[in-house]
Amino acid sequence: MTQVFLRIYEFKLFTGFTEYHSEIIAFDKSFSYSDEGVEISTVQNKDGLDGYTLVATYDLGYADIYEYEFEEFYAPDIMMEYTADDYQLFHRNCRFFSLEILNILKPSDAEIGRRVLQDLNRMSTNLSRVVQPVRSFNNTVFKIISAVLLITSVYYGKILPMSGNCKDYTIIVLLIVHFFVMAIYCLWR
Repeated sequence: MTQVFLRIYEFKLFTGFTEYHSEIIAFDKSFSYSDEGVEISTVQNKDGLDGYTLVATYDLGYADIYEYEFEEFYAPDIMMEYTADDYQLFHRNCRFFSLEILNILKPSDAEIGRRVLQDLNRMSTNLSRVVQPVRSFNNTVFKIISAVLLITSVYYGKILPMSGNCKDYTIIVLLIVHFFVMAIYCLWR
């Protein structure tokens, strides 16, 4: 038997909106999922780590499963199913992972955790409808700026009434600016 807790943390997205991270505490370990994959840790409270702020802890009661059963029969499948490559911020995230763990552990008050996680998932789905267009707009802006910089560097390289070295330096500076804009665009995606 193990006591099970659900912890909810808030963190800020790149757009400034608030999103929520969840983790399940059982067997004196925390179980969570992120863009780095499944994390099983003895650190049971991420408050203040990686921008997380603890907002709620729910006692979900006790689960009638032994740690060795969980590790032998369930953990390998979960590790294969929830990989870093499959992570999606709004649709396949820590909250779906936490629901999966709750369904395996079946603690006595699991319904509390299910309701909280499902409500957060609904909120996240609605947030994705707002954030995705903002991100698409920003990507379009970066593409336009990049194209303008590239065209400008080529155009000025041909018409600038400068000596060869000065013209070359101007073109190099414009191409460096273009490179940085493209790097920011790639990181933003």
